[in-house]
Amino acid sequence: MSHVQDLYRQEALGIISSREFDRQFDDAVEQDLIDSRAERALDAEYEAYCSQAYEEYVQDMLNSMTPHERKHALNPRRMDLKGGHRHNCLKNAIARRHRK
Repeated sequence: MSHVQDLYRQEALGIISSREFDRQFDDAVEQDLIDSRAERALDAEYEAYCSQAYEEYVQDMLNSMTPHERKHALNPRRMDLKGGHRHNCLKNAIARRHRK
């Protein structure tokens, strides 16, 4: 609860008089501004920390991959045109059979 809201609540409950409310109101507004600046600074610092941690995580993940996996992780829509060993063996065997 902000300091101004707390003052309004205290006045509504009869804890402080309206004269005391008027006297404390400017200080409460100033304190709310200070608190909001501090909160924004803390949020910005947390955002920077999170983005740095995410970048480190991505770099660690990419560094742990093989070059082939890294290529596809960085560009997921990239087609894998590399034929496997079994594929090439079968293709070569079929070609040999047709040559005879």
